Amino acid sequence: MIAERLCNKGFRALAMNGRDAFVRKVRLLPTDGQPLEAETLYACADAPHVNPGSCDKNASCSFALSRLPDRSWRTPCLVIENATDAPSLLNAVSDVLDELDSAFDRMNDYAWQEGGLSSIVEELSALVGNSVYIVDSSFKVMAITDDPDLEEMSVNWMNAAKRGYLSYDVIASLIRSNELHDIESANEATIVNSEFFYVPFANYNLRHAGKVQGHLFVVQMYRVISQCDLELVNAAAPIVLRALQADPSYQARRGPLYEHFVIDWLTGGLSDPAYIRSQLDALSFNAAALSVVAIVQLSVDSDFRREHLARLLEDRQGCRAVSHNGQVVALFQLKSHKEKAAVLRKVKGICRNQQCHAAVSDVQDSFLDTPRAYRQACETLRICDAMGLGDDMVCYGDVAAYQPYLNFTSVEELEAFCHPAVITLSEHDRTHAVQLLPTLSAYLKNDRDTLKTAAELYVHRNTLTYRMKRILELCPLDLDDFNVRHRVLESILVMENLDGISAHLKQ
Repeated sequence: MIAERLCNKGFRALAMNGRDAFVRKVRLLPTDGQPLEAETLYACADAPHVNPGSCDKNASCSFALSRLPDRSWRTPCLVIENATDAPSLLNAVSDVLDELDSAFDRMNDYAWQEGGLSSIVEELSALVGNSVYIVDSSFKVMAITDDPDLEEMSVNWMNAAKRGYLSYDVIASLIRSNELHDIESANEATIVNSEFFYVPFANYNLRHAGKVQGHLFVVQMYRVISQCDLELVNAAAPIVLRALQADPSYQARRGPLYEHFVIDWLTGGLSDPAYIRSQLDALSFNAAALSVVAIVQLSVDSDFRREHLARLLEDRQGCRAVSHNGQVVALFQLKSHKEKAAVLRKVKGICRNQQCHAAVSDVQDSFLDTPRAYRQACETLRICDAMGLGDDMVCYGDVAAYQPYLNFTSVEELEAFCHPAVITLSEHDRTHAVQLLPTLSAYLKNDRDTLKTAAELYVHRNTLTYRMKRILELCPLDLDDFNVRHRVLESILVMENLDGISAHLKQ
């Protein structure tokens, strides 16, 4: 490592007879016969004047020389041809050791600082002369070199930098080819030549308690990765792992390897149809199929319970589930609209058994519209929370009508929106203990069919006729006008749920 870094500085340096010799410090060779210390590099200009036997075999010392020794020399040495005397040798090697010590001291300091992972990456990148990636066990990018030449990189590395995770189709290819298994079997830094990347890269598996917690990648972009670089990565890896585990966005568990794509897609982070289709193909999703999204919330949250819940949901063929924001998001692929009933039974049964509740979207006619389904499920949760609905499972279609009213900013705005006739009837019912407003609601919801309305209200048709006459006396309404009927129905919906909506507006 010292020889290589000296060469990078313009020296003509060569390591001989022990490239793996370890050096902690550098000293001038003593001339008074003092014993030589272990793990020390001794600087002396001329090899023939040095007695190798003065170094104890167990001392593991080595020498810095200014020219090649003769063939009988067997002690580890570092030859620096353009350093002509012992002080020059000493200074050249000391500079390298000081630079490395300073860099590792800084990285150790960064490991305890907020945002230190990014600073460590920049420091390590400067040492190895190439781009450095730190990813968690699910291949989410935790830190990356701030590289101005990103466009010159292999497309898969470039996409990982831009999107913040390694694409699932690439991971799936690594799994199928058994490359991922081989990569994660190594216990030290190794160079990987993969058919799925245009350039070689070095990988170090960041392990804790025997489990892979992430990866340290050095991507060969500016210079060939050397054995020296691998040794630097091996030395820096414990610092990187400590900083990784301290990062607030780090997750120790390895989630589904497709979760970062799914979350990015559902939350609107992707817009390239070709890329989306390639990831869906890797997930065995048919872009032309129908889709439904269910978001499930646990009453008592934990990583273990969310993982268990995801497995239960994925028991149904055509389902993929990921954890996001403390919830489990399940994507269901359907062949027809009729299959939604089976999905609802599955989700409802899980909710009852696991003490959780779910929000389910409408069926989307194309799997590419799944992000819309996700937004519907999110809105369903918001409406249920605002309205205080605590059912095991709620479908978007059952509560979508409430959505516009949650956008009001005050109860006064909400009341101003309501048709005056609805407010009049509500006050009349409260004063006289009658049911005129529910009668009008049932009448309009049954498309003004008196037979169906009377049956729903359990009253005689004559009673219904009397009530409708009284309603029109109190509030002259043109019920033949669609716009009037529509506004009255919306107003009734607001009045029926005024307490829940008002509570939401007051928060």
